[in-house]
Amino acid sequence: SDKFPSTTSLWLVLRKYEDGVAGSGQRLNLTQRGVPSSESGAGRMMYEQPCLQIMGRTLETFEDLQKSLAQVGLNSGSVLMRLSFKRSGQPLEEAMQEISKYFVSAQSAEPAASAAASAQPTNDGPVDRSVPNADAENAAAPVEGAAGKEPNEDVPMTEGPTAPVVENDVLASSSETPAQPGSEPQQQQQPSNTINGISVYRPPSSGTPAAAQMADDPTGFEPSIDQAKAHQAAIARNTRNQRLLSDKELEEQETAKRERLTTVQSVQVRVRYPDQSMIETTCAASETGADLYTKVRGTLAASGDELFELRFLGSKGQQTVPDSSSVRLVRDLGFRGKILVTLAWGQDVSPQTKQGPSLKEEYRSRATDLKVDLQQQQRW
Repeated sequence: SDKFPSTTSLWLVLRKYEDGVAGSGQRLNLTQRGVPSSESGAGRMMYEQPCLQIMGRTLETFEDLQKSLAQVGLNSGSVLMRLSFKRSGQPLEEAMQEISKYFVSAQSAEPAASAAASAQPTNDGPVDRSVPNADAENAAAPVEGAAGKEPNEDVPMTEGPTAPVVENDVLASSSETPAQPGSEPQQQQQPSNTINGISVYRPPSSGTPAAAQMADDPTGFEPSIDQAKAHQAAIARNTRNQRLLSDKELEEQETAKRERLTTVQSVQVRVRYPDQSMIETTCAASETGADLYTKVRGTLAASGDELFELRFLGSKGQQTVPDSSSVRLVRDLGFRGKILVTLAWGQDVSPQTKQGPSLKEEYRSRATDLKVDLQQQQRW
């Protein structure tokens, strides 16, 4: 990794890494690669074109690589560039002649790159003034001495996919569970694991999470254009001084929050037991913490005297659902959408209860495996 002014062209970035001026200092061959071609005769070298992937865009022509960082939307912050090579089908000597039309030669680029490294960061190597068959929008980085006089023109960028937000920090794996009790298609898919209006799921068969067994998609580590813009906007916001909210503004926020909660009719609560089995039930907005404890207690294989707690991750961090009929799940605890609740045994619970199955036999016999669409979640 290294730092470059926004007026630096993409080609010059490659040349600096190639000459060892930037990065680890190791000299590389990035812009003059050749591979033998069996189709054009023995000994004929074909040019390998460098291709840069930046924020979901692929820049693979000489005109594209002539653009500056600012012209591709990189004015500040950090960005990941992925370099690959493809066969251009063009003889190496012809490609070298074409390169000389757009960029300075390799002999003049090396001292220019060295001078740029020893000077201030804004002094980039010069780019050839004469650009045949290239319009003004795709012009190279400004020549030395002209940087900062005229702003670079913006280049229209293709919008990348936007990741949808999972509301209230809920497990994405619950996307297959019915959103409403009356959803007929979902009920037809999972009729066998429902008892007393409660869906039951077995513990996972493997100690390794299914997501950990799946190979990572390299494209998932590349930020989209929207994500890069949001990151830069967040950095800009953090550089500005912000005052504390007044009492009136805090009261308005609380009022708006209460109004949003009044629109919630029901929530789906998924309870995870100590043996990793799970149930899912629908709770009305009027139900209280005591109602939830009663539902969970009715599924336990242990006697009703065993103490346990129901914990969830709320707006204030890890919280405990109180076993009280005066605390409502939606209005007081802020439950919305789909909520994951974890059951934890009390300190005085017997070892047999802790080590044995958590659910009653009638629930365990109806349990099914929880199927998760890992491909869809990886796209998210």
